[in-house]
Amino acid sequence: MRERTLFIVNFNGIGNGIFILPVLQCLELPENNVSYYHNENAVFRNKWLLNRFGLKKLKGLTPPLWRRFEEKDWMDILRFLTTHNVGI
Repeated sequence: MRERTLFIVNFNGIGNGIFILPVLQCLELPENNVSYYHNENAVFRNKWLLNRFGLKKLKGLTPPLWRRFEEKDWMDILRFLTTHNVGI
């Protein structure tokens, strides 16, 4: 099974970052074979939290405002998805 790359869009508050950590743990199960990008969040800059939850497949962070999908950002978002091989 080939690896899939996801772009996870979430609110950028610390509470939302903490809330999604167990969800990401489930995504990281070997049978899911995924890696992912997440929008900017202070939680994902904390190496202790990432290690505590065993998150190793976070490939990077995207700008926090992309979660709004404003029309002015569409080309940047599309370019990011294409360049980083993010699929559905």
